[in-house]
Amino acid sequence: MWDESQKYLFDVNGYLVIKDVLDPVLLGRLNDSFEASGEHLRELDRSLAMGADKFGAENRRTEFDDPFDWPDSWPLVFSDLVSHPRAVSLMLELIGDGFRYDSLKGMVMTPGTEGFVLHGGAGDPASMCYYRTLGDTIRNGLITIAYALTDVEPGDGGFACLPGSHKANYPLPDDVMNLEAGGEYLRQIPIKAGSAVVFTEALIHGTLPWVSPNDRRTIFVRYAPGAVNFRMNMLPAGYEKLEPRLTPLQRAIFRPAYFVNRESVAEIFNESAKTD
Repeated sequence: MWDESQKYLFDVNGYLVIKDVLDPVLLGRLNDSFEASGEHLRELDRSLAMGADKFGAENRRTEFDDPFDWPDSWPLVFSDLVSHPRAVSLMLELIGDGFRYDSLKGMVMTPGTEGFVLHGGAGDPASMCYYRTLGDTIRNGLITIAYALTDVEPGDGGFACLPGSHKANYPLPDDVMNLEAGGEYLRQIPIKAGSAVVFTEALIHGTLPWVSPNDRRTIFVRYAPGAVNFRMNMLPAGYEKLEPRLTPLQRAIFRPAYFVNRESVAEIFNESAKTD
């Protein structure tokens, strides 16, 4: 559950590490999904390092997106992740009732994979990745949960951020984006398999080159307010075939973006908790 210490730490830093959120069975299935991904797992055709020396390396990362049109039971495995009880309770606190699914991405970094320059932030007036507090309430324009499927040790690389930058009033300067300046303020986040980093996209964050001898596997699930759609398509490919197999809670979370008379995720979530 969301307690006062977690709320404080999220407000101060812009991210929170949730330990042991995945049970061993789900963790194993999600790792197996990379073996079953086949042609869906593709190397990016563009460099995320964007020529920045501090983020450069020989290899590019490989990814799959919105895997809800995969065969067999895989779409249900990913749907269970989207509606994970810990994720739902956190999104109700960080986005509010009526929040919706935005996207899901699986990512692999092999040894020697480049990083991703710093990005995100709410300093740009056109950004919808806002962070706001009103009294005791926190609200965000886009939240990501990064589930670690393998261990990330100190110094391995991977997810890194500028803690507190979600409250910045100015756009990200180019020299900070490339780590030509401000590198001493960057924090790399070690994490164990089965745990997750929850962060607001208002936080300036990126990926350091992967130097571990082992692969890094991460699944990112993003959520948005119910009236907001960040991607061109509101629903993932294959959703029409998947929808009859979903729970009422999952259907509510996948609902397309609109505002008036939006279904209450909180009510469905609380009712489902009574019957579990």
